[in-house]
Amino acid sequence: MPVTGPDPGYNKLVANHIDKTFKDRASYTDFEISEYRWVHTFKGWTWVTCVRFQDQGHTRFYAVYIQGNNIVESRYAVQTDGCGTVAYTPFEAMTGAGGGPSILAPLH
Repeated sequence: MPVTGPDPGYNKLVANHIDKTFKDRASYTDFEISEYRWVHTFKGWTWVTCVRFQDQGHTRFYAVYIQGNNIVESRYAVQTDGCGTVAYTPFEAMTGAGGGPSILAPLH
């Protein structure tokens, strides 16, 4: 196990990666992210997180593997990624302009 937990900047790293990787990113909604898990892969020990989102009414899962400050693998999740069995929270880095949390205007 690592001495410390995952880097707090990983959410922004993942959000930027998704923005660059997904062709029609604006058509996906309701992004959520799982906690980071420390796993051993064929590339060595890595942090993995899962992103759940809606694609035209269909729930999709995307797995992202990180070593240091680099994404070493990302893909639509397969069963061994475990993305269907973990808890999710809103992925605020994906909801606002510039990768930050969204800020709503007053309702008056």
